[in-house]
Amino acid sequence: MKATDWFTPYEATEAARKLTARARDEGLFYDVRSDSDLTKLRDEVRRLAGDMDNPEVDPPMLWSGIPVPPVSGSLTCDFHLVISIGGTNTVFGLYRLEDGVLLGLDLETGNEVRDVDALKRVRQAGTMPTPAFSDEVPTGREMMRRIVERFAELLGERSESILERCEGVLLSWGFAHRIVRTAPDLVGGLSGRAMPMTKKQQGFDVDLLGQDIDQFFLEALESRLGWKGPLAVANDTVMALHYFLTEEWRSQTYRQGLFINGTGSNFSMAEPYAVSERGCIADESDENRPDRLTPDRALGSGETAVEFFVNYETGSTRMGLTETRFDDERAYPYERNTIAGGRAFPKQFRAFTEAFQSPELFERLRAALGHDPSAREVGYVCGTDGSSAAVAKVFPGVSLSNDEAQAVWFIARLVAQRSAQHLGQLLAAVSLRTGFGRGGNGLPDLVAMEGSVWRVPFYPELVEDWWAALAGDPGIHVVFAHEPVYNASLPGPLYLAALHRRS
Repeated sequence: MKATDWFTPYEATEAARKLTARARDEGLFYDVRSDSDLTKLRDEVRRLAGDMDNPEVDPPMLWSGIPVPPVSGSLTCDFHLVISIGGTNTVFGLYRLEDGVLLGLDLETGNEVRDVDALKRVRQAGTMPTPAFSDEVPTGREMMRRIVERFAELLGERSESILERCEGVLLSWGFAHRIVRTAPDLVGGLSGRAMPMTKKQQGFDVDLLGQDIDQFFLEALESRLGWKGPLAVANDTVMALHYFLTEEWRSQTYRQGLFINGTGSNFSMAEPYAVSERGCIADESDENRPDRLTPDRALGSGETAVEFFVNYETGSTRMGLTETRFDDERAYPYERNTIAGGRAFPKQFRAFTEAFQSPELFERLRAALGHDPSAREVGYVCGTDGSSAAVAKVFPGVSLSNDEAQAVWFIARLVAQRSAQHLGQLLAAVSLRTGFGRGGNGLPDLVAMEGSVWRVPFYPELVEDWWAALAGDPGIHVVFAHEPVYNASLPGPLYLAALHRRS
C-alpha cells in the first residue's frame, strides 16, 4: 500500500474530511501528494542532514570503533556470553555459530540446541526485566550485579565446566555510549564510556556516567563467578546489523543499514572516517577516535579513509517544522513524540483521541483492554477496514458507533503515518548526505528492519513511500528485509565476532 492510499477509504465521508482537516490544522497531517507539503518537508530534510553533520547539535553521530568487516564465506565462532541490555528487558545466554547456524546452550541441561522452539526456550529462560533505578537498585553497578546474579542462578553447579567453553563476552548496550578502541581484536578491544542514560535507568548516571561499562560488568562476573573473558561492547543497532553483513546479503545489495523501531529507535550504517598513521588504538594520553568525514572535515595529509559503523542515535533528533503542541517530550523528541512504539504510539493515540473525539471515548477503549492502547493495538486497528465490527474486535466488549469506529481507525493510521513520515525524513537526510538508498552497481541498498513497529500493516511501504518522495531525484533503490522475528539482536553479536575474527 502506498501512502497516497493510506486514508483513501476514509476520505469519502464528510466526517472523515473534517477530521483530516483538523489533523492538518494541527500540523499532524502532511500529504505526499501535495507539492506544497513536499517542498516544506524537503527543506526539513536538508535541516536534518545538516544537523547530522554538525557535532554541536543532536543527533549524536557516535563512532562504533567497528570497521566494515571482510566478506566471509564461513561464519563460525565458539561460545560467547551474549548479553543485550535494553531499557525494558535484558537477554543473555551462551551461543555460538557453526557455518552460520545459531546454537544455544540450554543452561538447565547443559545441552546444545539449534531448532527454533528450543532456541526460543533458551532465550526466554535468559530474559529478565532490566533493573530500574530504585532504592533497592541505586547504582549501575548494582544493576549489573543483579543481571550477573540471574545468569549465575541459571548456570547452577555446572558454572565452571560451562564457562570453560566460553570464548568471550559480547555486550549489546542499548544506551548511548562513546567507544574507545583498546586493542586490534574487537572482542577484548572495544571499551564503552557511558553517556546519559534514559528510561527507567536514568538514575544510574550517578556512578556510570563517563565510566567503562565493560569494566563494571567484568568486575561483576569475576566477583560472582570467578570468571571473566575478553569483552566487546557495542550499540545494539550496530551489533544487529552484522546479521545482514554476510556474503549472501552483501552480494545482493550495495550498502547495508539497520533501523531499529520498537520500544526505542535507532539507525546504523557505515561512513568514512579519517584515520591517521597512528591508527585508532587508544594510548595512555589519548582515546584516539578518528574524525568522521563531512563537508567540513576533509581527508588530511597522511590520513586514510576507513569505513566504520556509526550509531546515529536518531531518537534524539530535534523536532523542527513538524513539531506540534502534542510533542512535549524534550528528551529523545523524535523517538518519544513520533516514531517509536514504546512511548510515541500510545502517547499520540491517547492525545489525538481525546483532542479529536473525547476523553470519554478514550476511557472506554482503555477500559476494554485494561490498559492504555499500546503500539500493538494501534497496529491491529491500522490493519482493519475501519468498520465498527472490525475495530471492536481490537477492544473486546466495547460498543462503537460507525463514526466512532472510523475516527479510531483514522487516529490509529494517523499515528502510524506520522511515524513513517518522520522515519522517511531521517532516511531522506541520510540519502542527501551519503547517497544511501540510491543503490549502486545495479544493486539496491538494504534497509534491515528490527523492532515491533515494522510489523504494523503496510508500515515498511509507508516509510519507503515517504523516503522516495522526500529524497527526490534520482530516486531510491532499496530493499527491506528482516530476521525471521524482527530481532537480530541475539544472533547479530555472534556474526560480529565471526566476521571480524582475525586470522
